[in-house]
Amino acid sequence: MRLRNTANGAVINVDDELGNSLLGGGWKSAEEVDVPDGEPSESWKVAELVAYAKAHSIEITGDARRKSDVLEAIEKAKQGDGSNPGA
Repeated sequence: MRLRNTANGAVINVDDELGNSLLGGGWKSAEEVDVPDGEPSESWKVAELVAYAKAHSIEITGDARRKSDVLEAIEKAKQGDGSNPGA
């Protein structure tokens, strides 16, 4: 299990038993990504953009490999151009 420290961002690998005991006490799953407030922008990390897309049922295809690709996919979906079946 991979855990991320909520205070300093450190990532550790631990067995599931220890990991479950640490969750909530300043540690969260390293796979969880917090979505920033506001609208997606270039200042967001790729993981944050992907988490935003997932939270808004926006499909990110395998073609979207760079931040600009992911941001473009989000913008197209928000415009409702019909190219995103999850929008």
